[in-house]
Amino acid sequence: MIYNLELVFEEAVQNKVVSYANKISQDLETDYILAENPHVRLIKFETENEITQEFKEELEVEFTGLRLVPSKDEKTWVEISVLQSEKIRETIKEFCSLFPNIKIISNIDDKFRPHITLSRVKNQNNINIKELNYKLLKSKFEAEVRLVVIKE
Repeated sequence: MIYNLELVFEEAVQNKVVSYANKISQDLETDYILAENPHVRLIKFETENEITQEFKEELEVEFTGLRLVPSKDEKTWVEISVLQSEKIRETIKEFCSLFPNIKIISNIDDKFRPHITLSRVKNQNNINIKELNYKLLKSKFEAEVRLVVIKE
């Protein structure tokens, strides 16, 4: 089975993030726009055994701005950056120590960059984001850790 360990936000924060994704994507040629369930993936992992043990944690998440990331197929991901805090790193370590037999299939070391994906822009050399919502992009929110089955 493949799982994600994610940070999820209360509904009001989720609504703000989805609304912002739609707003900034209006004038862009996109092939993906976040429609629901904004989250921050902490780790993606695989295990032969079903995980039934509950893992609960709540932590503060700090948004640190907007990031444009080129993809391999010449498109561009638009993301809200999330501070890689000591608490986030500790939460990942704690989870991995509870489940030592999992096979991690995402970046967790130097290449780990927590974020929320807002959209993916098709082949555009000019990306003009008309509204930088500093109130949202430089905020702190409480988030819960959630385990999600991706596929069996």
